[in-house]
Amino acid sequence: LSSDELVSYQMIMSQITEEFKQPVPSDIVLRAYLQLFLAKSSSIKIKSIEKQKVYRDEKMDVFRQLLEENFLTLRKPGDYAALLAMTSNSFTKQCTRRFNKTPSQMIQERLILEAKKQLHLTRLSIKEI
Repeated sequence: LSSDELVSYQMIMSQITEEFKQPVPSDIVLRAYLQLFLAKSSSIKIKSIEKQKVYRDEKMDVFRQLLEENFLTLRKPGDYAALLAMTSNSFTKQCTRRFNKTPSQMIQERLILEAKKQLHLTRLSIKEI
């Protein structure tokens, strides 16, 4: 929580406490404070999820860059997951969610693309490539 959010929660909690100190606490007032508390919590949770999505997308962007730079030497999804400080499973799930392809498919496609370039731009045979 940020300091502003913490102060906001503390104010709501103090108002709830004050209401409970009344001889006859009002159900309507307590319900309103509770709804306010829950609405603020929901808002903070949504912001947190959005930040996580941005971070995950940044990791997938880094993966694409790493793939372009290292596709000839790193051919296993686990290698890229390790570079991104992720588990293989979470890396595969995020990659599939973002690109609709598994990391293995992306690596294979990049290798095939490079082979096609070599065939087209050089005089190397398929066997040599």
